[in-house]
Amino acid sequence: MANGLKDVRTGIRGLFKDRSFTGVAVITLALGIGANTAIFSMVDAIVFRPFPFKDLGRLVALFDTIPRTNAERDPVSPANYLDWQRQSHVFGRMDAYKTEEWSLTSAQEPERVVGCRVSPGFFQL
Repeated sequence: MANGLKDVRTGIRGLFKDRSFTGVAVITLALGIGANTAIFSMVDAIVFRPFPFKDLGRLVALFDTIPRTNAERDPVSPANYLDWQRQSHVFGRMDAYKTEEWSLTSAQEPERVVGCRVSPGFFQL
């Protein structure tokens, strides 16, 4: 046990002796730990915790196609959405959302905020 304590003391003395090496080592460790944490957090959120939706395999997203403009994933117009909702016998339920940006103003600097407008039954879906 005394030998292990002596090794620790020698190591600490060496770290204080060469401060530039110690600084580089600490920064390298911090960057490595930070990158590892970020990657694990992403993998955890994507792989280990799938989306919290019931029957995820049954959810689909519908888009409009406008051939003359070559737009393959164009947002659905409100009129088309209402027609699809009324005429569809394939889907159990259909709701809509639209991503938008707003300016949030207060006593401080104005700020851009991104949000969605959703149809009334969206959250039950």
